[in-house]
Amino acid sequence: MRPIWWQLLAKRLGAWAVVGAVGGACAPALGGDVCSTATPVGVGTLTAVLSDNFASGVVDSCGFGNTVDEWYTFIPVTDGELRVSTCHPGTQFDTVLSVFDACPADGGVEIACNDDALTAPLSCELGGLNRFSSVGVGVSAGVPYFIRVSVYADNFGCDVCTGTSYEISFDLIIGPGNDECAGAQGVATGATPGSLLDNTGLTDDDDSCAINNSIDEWFSYTPGSNGPAMVTTCSPGTTFDTVLSVFDGCSGAEIGCNDDATGIVPPECALPSGAVRKSVVEFMAQRNATYYIRVSAFNNAVGGGEFELIVDGPEVFCDCDWNFDGFLNNTDFFDFVNDYFDGAGPMGQADYNADGFQNAQDFFDYINCFFNPPAGC
Repeated sequence: MRPIWWQLLAKRLGAWAVVGAVGGACAPALGGDVCSTATPVGVGTLTAVLSDNFASGVVDSCGFGNTVDEWYTFIPVTDGELRVSTCHPGTQFDTVLSVFDACPADGGVEIACNDDALTAPLSCELGGLNRFSSVGVGVSAGVPYFIRVSVYADNFGCDVCTGTSYEISFDLIIGPGNDECAGAQGVATGATPGSLLDNTGLTDDDDSCAINNSIDEWFSYTPGSNGPAMVTTCSPGTTFDTVLSVFDGCSGAEIGCNDDATGIVPPECALPSGAVRKSVVEFMAQRNATYYIRVSAFNNAVGGGEFELIVDGPEVFCDCDWNFDGFLNNTDFFDFVNDYFDGAGPMGQADYNADGFQNAQDFFDYINCFFNPPAGC
């Protein structure tokens, strides 16, 4: 039995089993040809050779013809995000990474898969091309997870491949408070930096325009006026393929969702590769309503992990400009009166004070604003 200090070290490093030497890289992996003999690993980095392996017969969702593989198992000691990557100098071929909640032969389900970390830094490049893999998945303490490493198309002799060895790292990340909507970080108009590198991906959040994007951060925005609003990650500070979604509450309806910006977009919407992979969501905002913004990574490929969220919304307190044409005049007054008696309006009804009800108080509040407009109207 291993001494107590070894067991304590294993827990400190984030897994029950620690492979390799203290303070250095893990030793080359042994076994692991099939999931049932997966090599136990802890937080750290190891180097191994895949060419002496045979096909396990497992198929994943993001590779092609990648039957030659190696298996690892990781058991976290705390809830968090398991981050696995082959983006290291010791990797010599085009890798594919997938994570399962149990061995496939035992009914295990794939919970994450990545072929090329398209949004990753230079460390993920092989011969100038993104060919290494990076994946993150939310994990629970004491639950085993099974990681499969394979070679794309079983081709060790690809144009940029240099050998059959690979270097793989395992990290356990404990996320910030805004990993969940309930802890959303409040933002105003302008730019807010963020990072998914310390995110857990634990919450089973979902949106309508992407899949497998559980690694996320939440923000909240409360506009000071009615009008059009926009949130975007189109900034040089964003380093990965983002997904943006906006909700009217933590358990509310999705107002908008975008994976990749479309149409005529500024160059800031593109990654260094030139591919447009950043996101834009536009919506009509209502004064004093709180909107919840979710930033996530497409296919959980966080790459560099850093992003910049830009919010542009109606902050000028000119609610009397009822038709949003930028001018306060008689047309706004008649448009409001018409909406008030029709029970409709730009926000669905003439609920001017945004208290959830349309009544006489809305009428008096609007009249007060119209005849005593605040600065900026």
